[in-house]
Amino acid sequence: DYSDYKNIMIVGHNPGLEELVNSLSNRSKKFPTAALAVFDVEENSKAKPLVLGDHPKLSGMWKPKEL
Repeated sequence: DYSDYKNIMIVGHNPGLEELVNSLSNRSKKFPTAALAVFDVEENSKAKPLVLGDHPKLSGMWKPKEL
């Protein structure tokens, strides 16, 4: 049960991480090495887990030179 977690960090590498970010955001963006993406997921009083097809809001994406 992940309902106790407020933040989750996923660390990975391409092409898998780029595919995950694009799939979650329902967009197609280049995700270079060492980039950072932040997603906001709506809290649900029933602690409904994020399921395939849900699209959390991409609240920010930064390339290494912007960090």
